Amino acid sequence: MNKRMISRLAFLVTLSWGVFVGLGSGGELLAQAHKEAVGYNALVAAVGSGLEDGSGIQVAMVEVPSGSAYLPNMANAEFLGKTVNDGSGTNSGSTGHATDVGRFYFGNTSSLTAGIDLFSGYNVNHWLESRLAPGGAGTPLAEAYRVSSHAYIGDGDNTATAENLLMRMDHYVNQNGTTVVVGTSNVDSQNIPNLFTHGYNVIAVGSSSGLHGHGSTTIYGAGRTRPDLVAPLSFSSWNTGLVSSAAALLHDKADNMGGDAPDAWRPEVIKSILMSGASKEPFASWDRTNTRPIDERFGAGQLNIFNSYFIMDGGQFDGSLGVPTEAIGLRGWDYEASLNESAIQSYRLEIGPGGVSDLSVMLNWNMQIIDTDPSESVFAPATQLANLGLSLWDENETLIDWSNSSVDNVEHLYLEFLATGSYTLRVENHSDFASSFALSWRMTAVPEPGSGGVLLFLCLGLCARRGPRTRHRPQT
Repeated sequence: MNKRMISRLAFLVTLSWGVFVGLGSGGELLAQAHKEAVGYNALVAAVGSGLEDGSGIQVAMVEVPSGSAYLPNMANAEFLGKTVNDGSGTNSGSTGHATDVGRFYFGNTSSLTAGIDLFSGYNVNHWLESRLAPGGAGTPLAEAYRVSSHAYIGDGDNTATAENLLMRMDHYVNQNGTTVVVGTSNVDSQNIPNLFTHGYNVIAVGSSSGLHGHGSTTIYGAGRTRPDLVAPLSFSSWNTGLVSSAAALLHDKADNMGGDAPDAWRPEVIKSILMSGASKEPFASWDRTNTRPIDERFGAGQLNIFNSYFIMDGGQFDGSLGVPTEAIGLRGWDYEASLNESAIQSYRLEIGPGGVSDLSVMLNWNMQIIDTDPSESVFAPATQLANLGLSLWDENETLIDWSNSSVDNVEHLYLEFLATGSYTLRVENHSDFASSFALSWRMTAVPEPGSGGVLLFLCLGLCARRGPRTRHRPQT
């Protein structure tokens, strides 16, 4: 792919919001409404003044220019006290789109991470030509950003160009450890934009309204389900900023956990925790199958930073290559640097009296990109994607549920009730090579009934005898 092809891409990149709608005087009300919807207000109430706010986290936003403007309006009160680094060095003003993405990403009142006081902004055309594809053919640059927002869509000149850029983006995530959040379109369509929604290692975001590109990928590994999750704002671009803010909050939390959680910052872990924390409740039609891990329109569900924060806070639990002897917590996660081919890593669940009212488990792993040319001036990528499976078994070695897509790099289990007993989660590597992975989970325990809870106890007993309820369509 040469520089001319990259430059032509600029004409095919568009804003992912459709028609601009300003927040106007209703901005504060909107901010409070979306913070409530994603569990942020509940999180503030639970954690208090010690809640992380993104302070010190390096972030970037890449935007489509309007003329030669691509940065937020820094005179806006949302950005009071903040500093912008013009990464492209040619900005001449501001855009409404960048201002709105920025307010939900690091704004003083609308974001979840008001503590971010320095960010870098880029013109997407410059970023593609100088950062992702230096000189048109070079290796993507090493950068220190923890989170990078890409609230635009494009298809590329042709499939080869698009796939090359997608491999570059996946390489960028692996090389830099950056959580990359991308938006899909605002059209209720199964025509999913190629760039960068088709990426493996990014977090693809839609809208809780369902008005976005969704369904299955068609290039760079056809048949994968997009988006990964959704958020409640009006446009995909705004939701890209909001999910980027949630990711930055988790990165800040990971830093504060320090040596107790040395792998918490990894993009696979952040993505897994955001997806396992996502809420299904807003969507009566949400479902999955054993071979389609997430919903075709709503992904893993709606962003819920309350759930995700406490999944990370639950801590890292080691799995076992043999029979696990210690149980994992109600919430938690793990990162395994290398699971050998055909190996199985197991995690023990102990469900107490009353059972749990829901269980959400997410397994994530990245597409590996191997640059076969050692020269920095040439990027010659080769891909390697593991095939991992996720399953849940009871103490009698009865299979309760399983997720095993042959194309996705996520697997998901979601059960709405799990009875008292011992269970085992298993991550199995079906590949002929070793792979890393991130696993995260959350369970909600049903309280034991008190002296006045006989009716509740009987109800739970009946539920337990019926067995677990899985919210998905069984394979036929």
